[in-house]
Amino acid sequence: MAGVEQRILLPTLIAAWGAYVLGEREDYGGYSEQLIGAFAAKPPYPEFLNDDEFHALMRYVATLLLKRMSMEASLKHEGESAPPYRWFYWLGCFGVVFPFLSMSGSSGGI
Repeated sequence: MAGVEQRILLPTLIAAWGAYVLGEREDYGGYSEQLIGAFAAKPPYPEFLNDDEFHALMRYVATLLLKRMSMEASLKHEGESAPPYRWFYWLGCFGVVFPFLSMSGSSGGI
């Protein structure tokens, strides 16, 4: 299990990432673009989070991504920095970090 430092830092990191995802803080861009990718490279479960914490993180991240996607008027965009490029990347990483995700409503899903 994670030490006290990780338990204090992780919510702050996730909140900063969430602010960037929702377009509330652009100054977190460089960091935020790497956070979910880092989780994909080294998932936080089971080394850092227990079952309940991991499921809470999964629900929070899924909710943020769905909220962000619902903010788009269309998929039409220009350039690689357009929001759909970002959330397609985040969605792909999400599938790696939370591989047991089931959108069908069966156990284990959101």
